[in-house]
Order: sequence, then C-alpha cells, then structure tokens
Amino acid sequence: MRIAFVSTCDYATPSGVKNHVCDLANELTNQGNSVYIIGPSSQPSITSHIPNFMQIASFPSAAKTGRYIPPHILLNPKAISYLHNVLNSENFDIVHIQEPLIPPLCISALFHKKTPLFATFHTYYEEGQPLYRMFRPILNTWLNRLHGRITVSQPATKYIEQYFPYDYKIIPNGVNLDKFSSSVPSIPQLNDSDYINLLFVGHAQYKRKGLQYLLEAYQLLKVKYPKLRLIVAGTRWTGASIPTELKHFALQDILYLGTVSDEELIALYQTADIFCAPSIGNESFGIVLIEAMAAGIPIITTKIDGYMSVVRDNHDALLVPPKDSNALAQAIKRLIDEPVLRQRLVEQAKIGVQRYSWKNLAKETLEYYNEKLSQ
Repeated sequence: MRIAFVSTCDYATPSGVKNHVCDLANELTNQGNSVYIIGPSSQPSITSHIPNFMQIASFPSAAKTGRYIPPHILLNPKAISYLHNVLNSENFDIVHIQEPLIPPLCISALFHKKTPLFATFHTYYEEGQPLYRMFRPILNTWLNRLHGRITVSQPATKYIEQYFPYDYKIIPNGVNLDKFSSSVPSIPQLNDSDYINLLFVGHAQYKRKGLQYLLEAYQLLKVKYPKLRLIVAGTRWTGASIPTELKHFALQDILYLGTVSDEELIALYQTADIFCAPSIGNESFGIVLIEAMAAGIPIITTKIDGYMSVVRDNHDALLVPPKDSNALAQAIKRLIDEPVLRQRLVEQAKIGVQRYSWKNLAKETLEYYNEKLSQ
C-alpha cells in the first residue's frame, strides 16, 4: 500500500506529532508498505535523514501563531500548490492527514479527490475551541470528505466529537519499545551515583507543562535531600530568557539541557531515578509517559484527562492533582523513600506499555484502513 502522511508540523523541530508520524511511517514501512511524509522543514539538513520525506520548500516557521494554533506550523500558502501537485502526480492508495483542521496545508488536503482520505486528531483543549463552534457548518462539510477518522485518546475523541460528531477510531500514540529499553552510553556529567536524579522532558516555556510546580516541589525537598538533582530536557534558559514566573527559583543542582538527541534522551531516561510530568492540562495524551514506561523509570504525573488515559494511580504511576506542588513533593519523597514501590510501578508499567508498541499500532492502523476502504 502506498501511503502519504500530510502534516504542517516543522519536521526539523521536536514535537509529538512529528515523532508520531515518523515512527508510524517507519513501522508501516517495516510491514511492507511504501510510506511518504509530506511536510515543511525549516532546516533541511536536519530532515534529510527522514526516509521518503517530500519537503515543501524550506519556509520559516511562523514567529507567532495565536492561542489555538500550535507553534512551528507552516503558514505559507505557497505550500498548497506544491501539495496538490504531489498528491495528483503520485498514485497513493491512502492520504492520511494529521490535524486536518490546521490551515492552510491540512485543510487544503481535504479537497483532494483522487485518493481516499484519513485523518488523525491529536488536539485536546479543556476550555474548548470557539473557532470550531463559529465555523462548524463549513468545517463539517470539509470533514465529511474523510473516509476514516482517528483520535489518539478518549479525551481527544470527547473534545473533537462535541463539534463534529462522527464515528472515531482510537489508535493511540506509540513508542519504540526496543529503542527506549536498549542500553546506550551514559551521560558523564550524571554518573555520580550518590545523586537522586529527577527528570523533566518537554517544552517548559509552555505553562501547561507545569515546570513551575516541579520547581516549587524541588525547593521543598532540597533541604531534606541535598543530593537531589533536577534535569530539564527540551528547554535551555539563561539570564533574561528565563520566564518571569520562574526567575525567583535560585536553586542549585538544576540542569537545563535544551534540545537533546534521541540517544541522549534515552540515556537521560535510563540515568534518572524518577520521571516527573507535572502538566496542568490541555494534553490529549502522554507521549513522555510511555517513553518513561518503556525505559523503566518510575513516574509521577498529574490527574489530567490525557494522562489518566495512559496510566493509573498507584498501579503504574503516582498521580497528584495539577498545580499542587506540595502533593508533588510528597509523591517524590515517597518514591525516594520506598524502593519497593518504585520497582512495583516500573514492573507494572513495563506490562502496560506493550499496548503502545508501534508494531501493534501500525497493524491496527492498516486494519482500519482496509475496514473503511471495504465499506
């Protein structure tokens, strides 16, 4: 089967959608399909290694995109003509759009008539999306062109179906189990075994990621545990670039590592003693959670819809209320003091994460394609 993935995420910039597309495309290829990725890249040298990447000419990402459009989204309408030239000239069996309501590229893909269209909806906003409500009649007409509709979680389904009540298939995000459980070289600066390493992974400039509350918890614990260290991967701040709400945290033993490679990320997961994901909301899924589960690190996260669809409290993770630094500190203390609990959470997580194997999810995706094409 010849499959084209269409997305407006910048493939030179780390993101959940980018990882979803590349990993799913890789596994679909392993299962005998020809898969092509059509999308933008702000840095072609970075995306040159992506197999069958059909790059829309290198446009800069939008500097500012507004509240409801994620960053690193291609906003140059010249991409539309390129997209339709590719879709019309190639004999694809499936065109699979990621986030079909993001302009201009993904919405324009809904107007392609030659090939069956599928879409995956990743988004979840607790406060809703007023633009969907405002333009629902016309957007509904466009979405009616789809042969199949996929969401990544129950919260994502609940979110999108309140505006567009179609039949949705939940196929979650996945993780490369072999990659995250494989042994990689350790990070020299973290080799001092007497430290307790807490790990945070994500774009912490987004307030919804909740780093502020983890810093508050860290501050509460640092006196009792002087060998406690916090590692922040995905964000590098210095001086004036530190967000205002975080500037008063003059804390020791915090490493802001910035963007890390896949191998470095795996090494961080394997080096850390506890993984913390303190997001406060607006998460449809928890990709970092399943990465940590696969890597074998105990998890503390928050009781938000997207995360509770992945892990269960006291089963494969500890869950605390969002925006509650005291509860977060108590959970961290509990895992530091109770090695048996840490091991039990890891063992349960190793079982639960099998659901998110890309091998299984790619097979499930193909079955869904064939089911809808046969109707």
